[in-house]
Amino acid sequence: MPQIAGWDPLDERSDHFTWVIGHLKPGETPSAAAADLNTIGAAMAKTYPKEDESLKFSLARPGLVGDTLGRPARGFMAGLMLLAALILLAACANLGSLFAARAADRSREIAVRVALGSKRRYIVRQLFTEAILISLAGGVCGMAGAAAILRVLSTWQPISGIPINVPVNPDVTTYALALLLAIFSGFLFGLVPVRQVMRSDPWQIIRSGSSGGGHMRRFTLREALLGLQIAICAVLVTGSLVAVRGLARSMESNYGFQP
Repeated sequence: MPQIAGWDPLDERSDHFTWVIGHLKPGETPSAAAADLNTIGAAMAKTYPKEDESLKFSLARPGLVGDTLGRPARGFMAGLMLLAALILLAACANLGSLFAARAADRSREIAVRVALGSKRRYIVRQLFTEAILISLAGGVCGMAGAAAILRVLSTWQPISGIPINVPVNPDVTTYALALLLAIFSGFLFGLVPVRQVMRSDPWQIIRSGSSGGGHMRRFTLREALLGLQIAICAVLVTGSLVAVRGLARSMESNYGFQP
């Protein structure tokens, strides 16, 4: 602290904003440790009534400045996770709409295969395989991008004058969870074309063709939903970029003093 700020708070008895990191003795509870510290604080208040009046100690798990910034930081991260979840949901909905549109385009092909004796379970297996492979490809690209971004964030120093950085090192559990989510999302949104295959009547599709009026109306509605989902995703991404840019500007703004 003296090398950075030019003064040492330990030299000032009236300064009660000091954080100390320590380990609890095995079998000791935080409440008992806080009671012991407050007993010492009461004794110090009697010895130095002017400087240490109403001296209190409190215990918190190690975090951002004790637990002072813990709650705001957790709220901010919860907001970011909610934003990320909305973006992921919109992207998955887009993927499901694309699968549905692709299945509608292939309805005549699938109907001919069923009419020629192909079993529905083989077609369903093919559709699920395609959906999961596409989802896994997206998951791998996402994990690679996330690893690169986290590597940059781990070396980022938000305050140039103070050597503070926040290393973020995801472990194997993180990547395993991302892989399971990719497989689950591919399976979930792959159900859309599978339901169309299981409920379709191949003979009716062959007789009516793939360009009927009702089919065109359904496909137009699907296109409108797809456009709406893409617009929502674009709004979410734009909002996140604006938030990051606003944060960067606030850190570079001139407040008339050195933050």
